[in-house]
Amino acid sequence: MVFENLHPSVREVLLADGFTEPTPPQIAAVKPIMNKKHVLLIAPTGMGKTEAAVLPIFSRLLQDKEGKPEKLAKEQDQPGFKFIYITPLRALNRDMLKRLELWAEKLGLTIAVRHGDTTQYERAKMSKKPPEVLITTPETLQILFTGKRLRRHLMSVRYLVVDEIHELADDERGWQLAVALERLDALTGYKIQRIGLSATVGNPEEVGHFLGGVDRMVRVIQVKTPKKVDFKVEVPLVGEKDPDNAAFGPVTAEMGAAVRACKELIEQHTSSLLFVNTRDTAESFANIFSRAYPKLPVGIHHGSLSKEVRVNAEDTFKAGRLKGLICTSSLELGIDIGTVDLSIQYNSPRTVSRLIQRFGRAGHKMDQVSKGMMVTTDFDEVLEGLACIRLSQDKGAEDIRIRTDSMAVLANQLISITMQGEGPNKLPLEAIHSIYKRSWPYRNLTLEDVRGLANYLNDIRMFFYDKSDGAGEVSRSRRSREYFYANISMIPDERSFKVIDITTRKPVAQLDESFVATYLNPYASFIVKGASWRVVEVSNEEILVEPINDPGALPAWVGEDLPVPFEVSQQVGHFRRVIIEYVLDKRNKRDKDVKWVLKHLNKAGFELLSELAMRQANEEQTMAFDDNIVIERGLNTIVLNCCFGSRVNETLGQYLSSMVGSRLGAAVGMTSDPYRIILDIPEPVDPKTLEAYLNDVDAGDLPRLMELVLRNSEHVKWRFVHIGKKFGALRKELDTTMINIDKLIENYRYTPIYHETINKVMAEHLDIPNTQYVLNEVQSGNIKLVQSKISPIGRLGFRRTKDLLAPEREDRQILEALKRRLETQTLRLICLSCGSTRRVNVGRAKQDLRCMKCSSVLVAAVSLHDKDAEKAAKASRDGCKRTPEQEKTFRRLMTNANLVMEYGPQALLVLAAHGVGPDTAARILAKQYTEDVEIQMLREILEREINYMRTKRFWD
Repeated sequence: MVFENLHPSVREVLLADGFTEPTPPQIAAVKPIMNKKHVLLIAPTGMGKTEAAVLPIFSRLLQDKEGKPEKLAKEQDQPGFKFIYITPLRALNRDMLKRLELWAEKLGLTIAVRHGDTTQYERAKMSKKPPEVLITTPETLQILFTGKRLRRHLMSVRYLVVDEIHELADDERGWQLAVALERLDALTGYKIQRIGLSATVGNPEEVGHFLGGVDRMVRVIQVKTPKKVDFKVEVPLVGEKDPDNAAFGPVTAEMGAAVRACKELIEQHTSSLLFVNTRDTAESFANIFSRAYPKLPVGIHHGSLSKEVRVNAEDTFKAGRLKGLICTSSLELGIDIGTVDLSIQYNSPRTVSRLIQRFGRAGHKMDQVSKGMMVTTDFDEVLEGLACIRLSQDKGAEDIRIRTDSMAVLANQLISITMQGEGPNKLPLEAIHSIYKRSWPYRNLTLEDVRGLANYLNDIRMFFYDKSDGAGEVSRSRRSREYFYANISMIPDERSFKVIDITTRKPVAQLDESFVATYLNPYASFIVKGASWRVVEVSNEEILVEPINDPGALPAWVGEDLPVPFEVSQQVGHFRRVIIEYVLDKRNKRDKDVKWVLKHLNKAGFELLSELAMRQANEEQTMAFDDNIVIERGLNTIVLNCCFGSRVNETLGQYLSSMVGSRLGAAVGMTSDPYRIILDIPEPVDPKTLEAYLNDVDAGDLPRLMELVLRNSEHVKWRFVHIGKKFGALRKELDTTMINIDKLIENYRYTPIYHETINKVMAEHLDIPNTQYVLNEVQSGNIKLVQSKISPIGRLGFRRTKDLLAPEREDRQILEALKRRLETQTLRLICLSCGSTRRVNVGRAKQDLRCMKCSSVLVAAVSLHDKDAEKAAKASRDGCKRTPEQEKTFRRLMTNANLVMEYGPQALLVLAAHGVGPDTAARILAKQYTEDVEIQMLREILEREINYMRTKRFWD
């Protein structure tokens, strides 16, 4: 038996705890780990991966203490860490400590945890008397390199485990860790045994390379077991007893039905996790549950809640005092929260890997059934959920994408390495390069790359780079220390405010600066921790609040969007074909795909799909599948229906909007989702033009084209600030509301910061390889281009939201208030023929707005404060030559006057809005509205005003 390979003391502990039969991961991994092999262990959650890694290492630690050669015995007697266990979440640190400290104590091993929440007393104690086993995070490992004692303790490390490594391999935290592992090996002078624990991934060999670097053979052990699963999608019917917006705050009828369905599922089971995709959805659900079902014990858990709140939620759920826990990705990973017999997912989880992780939390043990129910009410979400389930059965999780040569992480690590040791500590750049290039993300790194970056960091005084000897040496500067402690983590910085309950003085949550700046003035109300609060006072560091019994605004957090992969959207396209062929009697219930859908979807869900497919067929509209693009043309809108996923559609949308904008000489609005690209165009464009753009572009030129397209995108603006801080070029406390980001970017156009920003945006927001594949398939004829008018499927894109819809009652109240405000505005009418002016109240304006002096119909409506407009009109009237700036203003006035002439008082209403110029007004007025024209137009105005308020600081 595999346990016979373990140390006798470990076997005794296992026997005492009732562990007699090893699980498949333990059978596969214990012996190789005992034999000092580097191992990546991949297995579904709940199969004992942790024990498979830790038990043999505990055995090795005990063996190292006993009867070894004198040199090794002395080495082992030196105080220091022997085994480091790294987890991506602090909550996992706590969980690992609870699970392992009992075993360690029985085996005579010392164990401790260190992360951002560790007290100063505990840190000092650890520094003086280090534990043999240290549980920590990637960020805290960075700090351990700096202190004199801590560095000495690190020199004893011989074993290392990286838990949930799939969560780290594809982001900057992981690449930072990959470099740190090479630094650790260089420090110890020993090839530390590396063990990685991972959930199912699509490309395990790549994750193995990430764990081992370039010069270690990692044995990949992938355990596939016949674990029973029961995954389904449910569409609830709207009922009279569902929570609604009249009593429970922002909730639509469909969302109310979904909440009620989730509540019924929780009641039917002993212990349920309710996963949602964003923190604001979690807060909304918790708020509705607390109001609509106060007797049902349901808690909330997400990353922006305080540590005390999170730990309490975990403990009370594990103890059985909560029947349900509403959560985000904060509980995806292997935190021990006890037995869960049902995982519920509200709306699609977006990816197969997320589905496997979340639904795998139910029936956590190997012999139990993992039961998962997806609850949704939306056509796209239903198909997407089914696609994730189908792919989980056929292909498994998606591939992990590891970007190479991130300059932001490299800059961080070049500065960080100068912090190790005492005094000036000059470090040869060649030696640094030789260490860093052994990590997998930097395997292609050249010495010239490092020199170039070192030169730049020297220029901005982040450290000293002495080039007098060969490749040169780097050493710390005063700014190095400031930078290091401000940038230990590669997670983008956003100032956060601690929310304090004034009645108990206990922390409730943390809110991002953007939400605080936008919404939270004194007396404003908002929802967090599933309850409503009123702001009492906002200070520089915290927000004092009092609990109230009233709905409020939902908090906004950073990093909420979950992109849908190309493969999932392609599967959605396939299911669309299945459904429409079924409603057209080309398939029946005996068809294998139809049978599969009926097995995994309830009757109401199948009727929802069939109804919309029938509407599409009745209007004789072609539906977008996995092998076509349907170009739908409206008056000033073009919708490209294409099932290519979030990032491919974003890439195509950016490219097409740029090309159309260049052709028209005007800005083109673009939005995209995994199944549509919507172009908001100032004048009609023949769909054949778009076909030409797709057919004529060389797919090989796409990276270069997209770099040009991205220069002025919002993606680049926000990423640039974060990356500038990670390089140390921008202060961490920089107030983005007080600067012009466009000018700032221009100043850094030819620096590593700008190039890294473009590369990061292209890697994280776009999908160049799959877009190139799509373009090649279009040009070869394998993906067909079809033209159509706006269809029911296309119209879904106009009303699709991220997770929550505003309630109709509150929506109308807001829009009616907006209308009243606009109608009270006074504008100045300027005749472009004779130059005369007069004032007009928007609400009392008559249909005929021609000049009262010369009867000209060329009359522009401008703000009372727009002096430039009057000067430009006066210059024209007097026959003076207009300056270039006046010429530009006059062209704007001509567009304005044409709108007033065509739309009359309606144009005045739109032009009275904040930040709405003639071009934007033209798009609003010309837009094809499908329902209540005035309400939809006001909604459009409100959206433009909000966007203006968010972005006006960039305009100068």
